[in-house]
Amino acid sequence: MMKVNGVHALPVVNSVGKPVGMITTTDLLMEVAPSVPVSRLMTPRMISIAHNRDISAAAKRMRDLKFHHLVVTQNGKVTGMLSAFDLLAAIESKESAAAGTKQLVATSTRTRGRRARPRSTEHK
Repeated sequence: MMKVNGVHALPVVNSVGKPVGMITTTDLLMEVAPSVPVSRLMTPRMISIAHNRDISAAAKRMRDLKFHHLVVTQNGKVTGMLSAFDLLAAIESKESAAAGTKQLVATSTRTRGRRARPRSTEHK
């Protein structure tokens, strides 16, 4: 299931959908028979975060607890997974957007009141 979906962690839920643990690719690297139940390999200490928390809270929680994944919940039910990679992508996206905004502001300040001239990108 992990390989097919390209993920490195999955929440383990009980029969009513309540999260009870997490299994990661690292857990699966142990040499075990295919018939071993997931409950024997999973990390029973599942770390979650509410769906409406911001990414800085998620990053702090991951860092403080030294976890690479958080289960995202809403009303006690799993709604998704958040990985350290997801946080890095969000930060990168935010920084790219901020850099683009700064570039736009700088460009508009330079050209205010006069027509913009193309600038050479060559170094002299």
